[in-house]
Amino acid sequence: MNEAAELLGVSIKTLQRWDQTGKIGLVRTPNGRRRLPERELRKIVGQRAIQGTPRVLAIYGRVSSHDQKKKGDLKRQIDIIKEKMDLTRFDDTIVIEDVGSGLNDRRKGL
Repeated sequence: MNEAAELLGVSIKTLQRWDQTGKIGLVRTPNGRRRLPERELRKIVGQRAIQGTPRVLAIYGRVSSHDQKKKGDLKRQIDIIKEKMDLTRFDDTIVIEDVGSGLNDRRKGL
Protein backbone atom coordinates (compact mmCIF):
# COMPACT_ATOMS: atom_id res chain seq x y z
CA MET A 1 0.00 0.00 0.00
CA ASN A 2 2.89 2.37 0.69
CA GLU A 3 4.11 2.05 -2.87
CA ALA A 4 0.62 2.49 -4.34
CA ALA A 5 -0.03 5.55 -2.18
CA GLU A 6 3.28 7.07 -3.25
CA LEU A 7 2.62 6.37 -6.94
CA LEU A 8 -0.80 8.01 -6.69
CA GLY A 9 0.39 10.91 -4.55
CA VAL A 10 -2.13 10.16 -1.79
CA SER A 11 -1.90 8.90 1.78
CA ILE A 12 -2.58 5.36 2.93
CA LYS A 13 -5.59 6.72 4.83
CA THR A 14 -6.96 8.06 1.53
CA LEU A 15 -6.63 4.60 -0.05
CA GLN A 16 -8.43 3.08 2.94
CA ARG A 17 -11.20 5.69 2.69
CA TRP A 18 -11.57 5.04 -1.05
CA ASP A 19 -11.91 1.34 -0.23
CA GLN A 20 -14.61 2.02 2.38
CA THR A 21 -16.59 4.23 -0.03
CA GLY A 22 -16.26 1.77 -2.92
CA LYS A 23 -14.09 3.98 -5.13
CA ILE A 24 -11.47 1.20 -5.24
CA GLY A 25 -11.35 -2.42 -4.18
CA LEU A 26 -8.53 -3.37 -1.84
CA VAL A 27 -7.90 -7.05 -1.17
CA ARG A 28 -6.67 -8.61 2.05
CA THR A 29 -3.79 -11.02 2.30
CA PRO A 30 -4.12 -14.14 4.51
CA ASN A 31 -2.43 -12.22 7.34
CA GLY A 32 -4.97 -9.37 7.04
CA ARG A 33 -2.84 -6.77 5.26
CA ARG A 34 -4.47 -4.65 2.58
CA ARG A 35 -3.19 -4.66 -0.98
CA LEU A 36 -4.17 -2.64 -4.04
CA PRO A 37 -4.51 -4.92 -7.07
CA GLU A 38 -2.86 -3.72 -10.27
CA ARG A 39 -6.23 -3.51 -12.06
CA GLU A 40 -7.45 -1.04 -9.40
CA LEU A 41 -4.27 1.00 -9.72
CA ARG A 42 -4.70 1.14 -13.50
CA LYS A 43 -8.32 2.19 -13.04
CA ILE A 44 -7.32 5.14 -10.84
CA VAL A 45 -4.44 6.17 -13.10
CA GLY A 46 -6.74 5.96 -16.12
CA GLN A 47 -9.36 8.14 -14.46
CA ARG A 48 -6.79 10.77 -13.63
CA ALA A 49 -5.42 10.73 -17.17
CA ILE A 50 -8.90 11.17 -18.59
CA GLN A 51 -9.74 13.94 -16.17
CA GLY A 52 -6.47 15.66 -17.01
CA THR A 53 -6.52 17.36 -13.64
CA PRO A 54 -3.19 19.06 -13.03
CA ARG A 55 -1.61 18.38 -9.66
CA VAL A 56 -0.66 21.68 -8.04
CA LEU A 57 1.39 21.97 -4.86
CA ALA A 58 0.72 25.06 -2.74
CA ILE A 59 3.50 25.96 -0.31
CA TYR A 60 2.68 28.46 2.42
CA GLY A 61 5.48 30.06 4.41
CA ARG A 62 5.07 32.68 7.12
CA VAL A 63 7.29 34.63 9.46
CA SER A 64 6.15 37.03 12.15
CA SER A 65 8.31 40.02 11.28
CA HIS A 66 10.05 41.78 8.41
CA ASP A 67 13.33 41.32 10.31
CA GLN A 68 12.89 37.54 10.07
CA LYS A 69 12.25 37.88 6.34
CA LYS A 70 15.38 40.05 5.93
CA LYS A 71 17.45 37.44 7.81
CA GLY A 72 16.32 34.85 5.27
CA ASP A 73 14.07 32.88 7.61
CA LEU A 74 11.15 32.90 5.17
CA LYS A 75 13.25 31.81 2.19
CA ARG A 76 14.87 29.09 4.29
CA GLN A 77 11.44 27.85 5.41
CA ILE A 78 10.20 27.64 1.80
CA ASP A 79 13.42 25.94 0.67
CA ILE A 80 13.08 23.29 3.39
CA ILE A 81 9.51 22.52 2.33
CA LYS A 82 10.57 22.25 -1.32
CA GLU A 83 13.46 20.00 -0.32
CA LYS A 84 11.16 17.65 1.61
CA MET A 85 8.55 17.40 -1.16
CA ASP A 86 8.93 15.38 -4.34
CA LEU A 87 8.22 18.26 -6.73
CA THR A 88 8.26 15.94 -9.74
CA ARG A 89 4.85 14.60 -8.64
CA PHE A 90 3.25 17.97 -9.33
CA ASP A 91 2.52 19.84 -12.53
CA ASP A 92 2.90 23.25 -10.91
CA THR A 93 3.99 24.78 -7.62
CA ILE A 94 2.53 27.91 -6.06
CA VAL A 95 4.49 29.61 -3.29
CA ILE A 96 2.65 31.92 -0.91
CA GLU A 97 4.86 34.02 1.37
CA ASP A 98 3.42 35.89 4.31
CA VAL A 99 4.78 38.23 6.96
CA GLY A 100 2.53 38.69 9.96
CA SER A 101 1.26 37.31 13.21
CA GLY A 102 -0.03 33.76 13.30
CA LEU A 103 -2.95 35.07 15.36
CA ASN A 104 -4.19 37.30 12.54
CA ASP A 105 -6.45 35.22 10.29
CA ARG A 106 -6.94 38.12 7.85
CA ARG A 107 -3.42 37.93 6.44
CA LYS A 108 -3.13 38.58 2.70
CA GLY A 109 -1.55 35.18 2.05
CA LEU A 110 -4.51 33.38 3.51
